[in-house]
Amino acid sequence: MILRDLDNLVREYIFASTAGYIYQRFRENVSLQEIAKKGKEELLIKEYIKRTNKKDRKIEDDVVAYAIIIIITLYEDHKKAIGAFEKIDLSKLEWGNRLKEIYMLEVKSTSYKMGQGKATIYNYRQVKSASSSEYNEYVHRSRKGGSKK
Repeated sequence: MILRDLDNLVREYIFASTAGYIYQRFRENVSLQEIAKKGKEELLIKEYIKRTNKKDRKIEDDVVAYAIIIIITLYEDHKKAIGAFEKIDLSKLEWGNRLKEIYMLEVKSTSYKMGQGKATIYNYRQVKSASSSEYNEYVHRSRKGGSKK
């Protein structure tokens, strides 16, 4: 797999201190977005397995593997993304499982509570920009099985 800006991704990876940072910065990468649109899932999975099974992995191998995880999160078809995650061993990377968790939170965090003719929708992007008290209220509502407004 050829990444046009592997050097930029390596830099982002070196500066990353959390999986969330990689998730956000790699998802903003235009070349990864373009690869996701092509949807060549089997090639990506083969490349991920090849990179993560190397005995003497280099930083570039890990960066490409992380990039593949992020490419999967960029699929428009969430079922296809979840299916792709089931085909790769995310535990081979320090933040592999955490990146999937962040993705699943983003996908599943749109919650619906029908009542009194209204549907209130909260999604990850709204919550991410909320104040800490708004976030705590969201988490509290989510754990109780719904939302009120």
